[in-house]
Amino acid sequence: EIARCVASGLAAAHAAEIIHRDLKPSNVLLEPQGRVVLTDFGIARCVEDDLHLTSGAIGTMHYMAPEQATNGRVDARTDIYSLGVVLYEMIVGERPAGTAAEIAARIEKERAVPPALATLVLRCLSRHPDSRPSSAVSLANALMASMAARLGRWNPGPWWLSWPVRWCALALARELTACSVGWPAAP
Repeated sequence: EIARCVASGLAAAHAAEIIHRDLKPSNVLLEPQGRVVLTDFGIARCVEDDLHLTSGAIGTMHYMAPEQATNGRVDARTDIYSLGVVLYEMIVGERPAGTAAEIAARIEKERAVPPALATLVLRCLSRHPDSRPSSAVSLANALMASMAARLGRWNPGPWWLSWPVRWCALALARELTACSVGWPAAP
């Protein structure tokens, strides 16, 4: 849920044409009420700016996408890579290191991780931006689907017409809004 909220927050920043460029665990805060807050936009850049870095790599090295670390062109997929590092660290307990095969083996060894989630994290960690999820919105949706599948509640049948389910959908919509816009969720 926290990862989905971070992805939703990134989606809001990207919709405003802002690339964070320094996403890491210390820049993700969890308020006592459960709201997730994405912080430290100190080195963020607008998409319309020239996002080629000219004075060396800027950001936290362990969470940088390859294109950011090599002074390449950064975009929303750069933040998706960083979120992939955070997700991997949440699952495995350490930052990814080694070859792609070694990284995949470590995450697949975690028995509690659904295969779809492991695949999604590995896509986020791709060295090639075109192989990563295309947007933070698509990443948030994939995280939501992974959560729903894990809970065994994903069944797009006629149940959606019932009042309890509609009420839950409204509550979920409020939570999504709280995650991505920063408004407090309704009690």
